[in-house]
Amino acid sequence: MAAGLATAVEEAGHAHLPLGAVGALAGGLAVYHLAHAAIALRFGRAPRDVVTWALPGVAVPLLVVLGTDHLAPWLVVLLLAAGAIGHLLYAKAIVRRRTREAQSRLP
Repeated sequence: MAAGLATAVEEAGHAHLPLGAVGALAGGLAVYHLAHAAIALRFGRAPRDVVTWALPGVAVPLLVVLGTDHLAPWLVVLLLAAGAIGHLLYAKAIVRRRTREAQSRLP
């Protein structure tokens, strides 16, 4: 991902990024989400719960790769960052919900 981001900064003035740079950026993010999903499943998370965040986490980067020729470098970075931030906000909301549920079960 770092190499793709470095190229995105270097190529910021161009119409679009080389496919390899987008592949490094988006591929790194997609592989992270796949690995995170595999770990969550391995530790007993329900597949339905994992798919809720893993599917967008993999699909958004892949869609960005498909749109490589039509996206400006800044838009590639923005879309991938928005996907990552969305993932973090979703995780934070889930933790809050689980904490409230656990506290409501206390006497």
